[in-house]
Amino acid sequence: MNMPKSGARPPKLTRELLLREIGDDRVRAAVIRLLGVAEENRAHLEWGSASVSIRAVSAGGSRQTVALIYRPGARLAGAREFAFGSRGLAKGSAALRSFFETWTHQFKNDDFAELASPKPPEVWNVSYGDAVRNIDLLAERLQTVLTEISKL
Repeated sequence: MNMPKSGARPPKLTRELLLREIGDDRVRAAVIRLLGVAEENRAHLEWGSASVSIRAVSAGGSRQTVALIYRPGARLAGAREFAFGSRGLAKGSAALRSFFETWTHQFKNDDFAELASPKPPEVWNVSYGDAVRNIDLLAERLQTVLTEISKL
């Protein structure tokens, strides 16, 4: 990856740039699969310089980050590679916060997930390799959270 001069932010990600930077075909396929689940469920994709944020859209139109996919080598506040959860629920309804905390808590029992942030709601990291090995489960969980939040 062409890195900018020290102190400069990397260029804003696009789908093409993220996929090009990921050197492993299996990881690329996992990214494509999760982005596909997001798009099929009308999630909003917010492309930043370090990651793409997958944001569920509630029935009322509010957007809630539920997962992030980071470019290789990037991390933010402990989150990296694939991160599931969100720190930004303060504005959400009690029902949204309750559902989301229950949803993120299921990662606690996964031997492939690592806690990135213990503050509720939790944020869980999944390495690129573990995402490849568990892509069906991760895609199912992503679909569940997107579907359920769309009803709230």
